[in-house]
Amino acid sequence: MILSSSSRLFIVTSLRSTDAKDYHIRGDNYLCCCVTLILSFVAITEKKQDEVIEMPISKKLALSNEQLEELMQSTWNMRIATVGPGSRINLTPMWFGWAEGKIFVFGRGQKVVNVRRNAECTIVVDRNEKFPELQAAMFQGAAKVLESAAEENAEAGMAEVRTQMGAKYAGGHGQPAPEHPVDNAATASGDSNRWIVMTPDKLVTWDNFKLKDLLKR
Repeated sequence: MILSSSSRLFIVTSLRSTDAKDYHIRGDNYLCCCVTLILSFVAITEKKQDEVIEMPISKKLALSNEQLEELMQSTWNMRIATVGPGSRINLTPMWFGWAEGKIFVFGRGQKVVNVRRNAECTIVVDRNEKFPELQAAMFQGAAKVLESAAEENAEAGMAEVRTQMGAKYAGGHGQPAPEHPVDNAATASGDSNRWIVMTPDKLVTWDNFKLKDLLKR
């Protein structure tokens, strides 16, 4: 593969053959794994202004726009990686909302402090544990902390996310789900109870259900 000087190579790190049993990979499924690794070498062009760079493992394996929307609306948890003190990575599972192409999370503590100091972060939303059934999206970009109720009210998509998360997580702490969910009313308080909003500039998605069809061709 010849890349122009304005391109970069995105390489998904390999899955060691010794990991096969851990991922329940046998026979054809292991072959699927190998094909995925081969397809993982893709050229990434430089980011254009105000454009999200898609970093597909393979466009044939990528989630469709409809699949991505369904994944983001229905999946319970995501994981957010922020840069902590001394460049250590802080990785945290969180509930989240999705609107206007942005990811919203309400949290406190280290992750909020980290984003204030360094806006760069990565978020992964995925489902299913077995390799042939894995569906996921990885977002990279800059996040910001909404420091006041005024900033929350001014943020595009915030009202939609409050309604979305109120319905999605109704009864999420083990209590009976209400018949009529109410909007999420979380708002800035104290030193670090804040909404974090991440606007992605890079995206990679994969749908391993498509591997078998790809191998048939």
